[in-house]
Amino acid sequence: MPKNPGSQPRSEVSQSLVGAWKNKLEFKRVYEGIYRRNADTATKRKSLIRMKIWKSRLMTLTPSSILATLSILEVSVKDAEKGINDPDLRAMYSTALVRFLNYIHSSTRSTKSFYSVAKDLGLASFVVDLRHLCSHGQSMPSLKIFRQTFTYCLKWLKSFYWEPQLHAMQDAKIEDVKRNNKTAFERNLRTLFIAYDGVAEGMRRRMETLGQVCLQNTHQEFLHWVFTKDFSQKEKLPDLAEKLLGEIFAAISAEQQVREIAQIFTEAFLECSCLIKSPAVAEKEDEDGISVTVIHQMLFRKIAEWAFVSNCLTALIKIAECETENEIRRKGAAFWSQRLIEGFMAFQELKCVYKKNKDADSSLSLDFSTINTPSVDGVILEAYEEMGIIPETSLIFSDSLRRPWCLRFSWEFIKKRALRASEVTLKIFESCLQLSDAPLDAKQQENLLGIARKVFSGQEAPEGQTDEKIYTLEDVLGAKTRENADLPMGIWHETPKEIDWSSCPLGSLPW
Repeated sequence: MPKNPGSQPRSEVSQSLVGAWKNKLEFKRVYEGIYRRNADTATKRKSLIRMKIWKSRLMTLTPSSILATLSILEVSVKDAEKGINDPDLRAMYSTALVRFLNYIHSSTRSTKSFYSVAKDLGLASFVVDLRHLCSHGQSMPSLKIFRQTFTYCLKWLKSFYWEPQLHAMQDAKIEDVKRNNKTAFERNLRTLFIAYDGVAEGMRRRMETLGQVCLQNTHQEFLHWVFTKDFSQKEKLPDLAEKLLGEIFAAISAEQQVREIAQIFTEAFLECSCLIKSPAVAEKEDEDGISVTVIHQMLFRKIAEWAFVSNCLTALIKIAECETENEIRRKGAAFWSQRLIEGFMAFQELKCVYKKNKDADSSLSLDFSTINTPSVDGVILEAYEEMGIIPETSLIFSDSLRRPWCLRFSWEFIKKRALRASEVTLKIFESCLQLSDAPLDAKQQENLLGIARKVFSGQEAPEGQTDEKIYTLEDVLGAKTRENADLPMGIWHETPKEIDWSSCPLGSLPW
């Protein structure tokens, strides 16, 4: 299949994608069921059902042109089958047309207007006019206009998507289908992270050029990357690190339709052994180097922008908890885990402070979109400093409007962290408690920390906790549930379980 399933294929196919259809023959049958001259309504309905199956397989990865065809064809079939009154049918046509153009516009990933996109794709402007009339007009167009427009749209989809796909599509052999094996994309991403790791480590050691790094870095894959790229030995490290970050996330952007993209990214990220160990190594060597937080600030901002924070954080916590891991690597992973949690909590606090001040002064404005960029708004940095957060030693990042995410830990996650607690991870566990799904008060958090301290040797229970029994998380959760059993829930209140509601007449209460 072509690289962009929602657009016309290029003359050169740069990669293969696996479609939701079994083979080219199945795709062709659906095409013929829609566009064959003597195709009746029953045949079109079969094609419609088959496309819905494709959609259920690919979900959000379904090609936009398939979704556009689906929206147009479904209403056309219902119209042909009769049984729907004119106002309802016109409303269905209107909704389908709006969806059709939205799907086509989204496939271009463009910020241009509907008219500009339609012109670029060879779609008549009257379709956009009709769409605006459906969305904003005072009266609905006639069924005759809708039917003629939908006939045109189906013909346009035929030349724009279906015929080019049939021409370019090839059946794939099972051995060619890329699943969890190392693909070219995964290998490339891994190599880029190893290269970034080597360059960033050179910056930490106050080196200036690539040549200096090559003299001390013995990582074979790093040296092979330098050799194949044929970089100048005088290449400045900050510039090279910026280029590598650009290449890493350009590769992610090109492959974002891959289902396991977050897992693949996290596995490649963990190849940065120097990055993970650098906080503990710098502390052990007592070097007067550049802050590791400053060096990797943009990497973590990009991770936040792509909503990979929870994946990377979970992986780092597991490394910090693993007793078979190298101690330096465990401490480094704990450092980054703590920084990620603190960074998220600081951003949440910033939003709360901003909302409070905004309510008091409506003219106040902060540009949150700059946080995940190299040039953070100075007002935001000042706000962080007023909150007691030092930008040079803290990770500053935000969530993303395009890929919303949030850090919240389930009880299952909390329990696992408590049972695997150690001196290295105790501070992480304490931070995780503050982001629990069920908010805990100070006493409950202290009880859970007492459990964590008793899990590993050399730690004592909190002062004042003299009983020998170790309360489990289930005990704490049960106590919390009992404490909150009689609390009002907004305007509602939970009634005692012993009340027999079946004995109460309609409209009366038992008290």
